[in-house]
Amino acid sequence: MGNEKLVEKLVQSGVDLSQPRQADHWIYFNTKRERGLFLAYAEKEGLKLEAKKYSASSALPYSLQISRKDKVDLSSTTAITLRMRRKSKELDGDYDGWETFVVESK
Repeated sequence: MGNEKLVEKLVQSGVDLSQPRQADHWIYFNTKRERGLFLAYAEKEGLKLEAKKYSASSALPYSLQISRKDKVDLSSTTAITLRMRRKSKELDGDYDGWETFVVESK
């Protein structure tokens, strides 16, 4: 799902886009080395490793799940995801997108 659709869903759910919140990102790679290079880049950018996995049945078997607290308005998410897409492409990887959680008040 694109940034626009995710942000629209957040707005419809009543999320305050002016407040930073954890956003998780997924990126996939051909090799363990490429994944490691991207992780080093991500950590320098202040992102935290949530998970790294290997799936032999996947076309891009080495995955990363990383996160950081960021604003999730359209302008902010577009800037962040553009940088991640460019860096992952530079390393022959594929940036698959992001998500955040909506906590409903009772």
